[in-house]
Amino acid sequence: RVLFQSYRPTIRPELQHPFSQETWVLQNKIFPMWDVLCERKRVRLGAGQYENRWVARRHPDLVRVIHIDQSLSRDGLGISMGHTVRMVQVERSSPDGSETYFENAPEIEFDFMLRVKPPSGEYILLQEIRALVYALRDHGFDIAIVTMDKYQSADGIQILRDNHVPANLLSVDDGTEAYETLRNALMEGRIRTYEYAPFIEEMKQLEYYPTNRKVDHPLGGSKDVADSVAGVVMNLELMALRQAAHFEA
Repeated sequence: RVLFQSYRPTIRPELQHPFSQETWVLQNKIFPMWDVLCERKRVRLGAGQYENRWVARRHPDLVRVIHIDQSLSRDGLGISMGHTVRMVQVERSSPDGSETYFENAPEIEFDFMLRVKPPSGEYILLQEIRALVYALRDHGFDIAIVTMDKYQSADGIQILRDNHVPANLLSVDDGTEAYETLRNALMEGRIRTYEYAPFIEEMKQLEYYPTNRKVDHPLGGSKDVADSVAGVVMNLELMALRQAAHFEA
């Protein structure tokens, strides 16, 4: 059963792909367009002191989350970064449709989505992906968490932590919760981004396989970018739930 053919994110004209290539083939040099993502500003440090620093152009005071998802064959990877712009009230129905109720949920803006491919016949080197994460941090992004799928998690998570980047495991393939969360966010109009063809193409092909309760792509397809997007949405939803529980306590 095709899941997402009729669900699309809200495309915002002020947002654009901030890289020199739509797909990063690792043998080619990719150039993050830092002037799209961030800007240099004079920041007050206190006691009359100032410093020129990189700050995010969009919502500079908000934390970011990143999810990295690599295919089992290691011939493709998706990395996405996003943040919660605000909490909005959404109307939802009980499982049997007999009642409606309201809940608060995050409205999410994606800073970027990126498909990464290795040179022909080779594997992706994760140190190049980590270097991108460090560059984002050094350009003013407050990264609350980087999550990775279990297939490449242990070493990568430890290396990120050793370099003072919060990192943890998150697999979107354990059941369907991550994709159900993404579907709800799309249905409720809570995802804003730019037109990124690899993501749209993957989303159109995703299917639900009831025998193993899994969301997957058809033979010859991919879902690395879609997985990375689902991971970002899941992270931000979990953060919102934890914050709500903290305030209630």
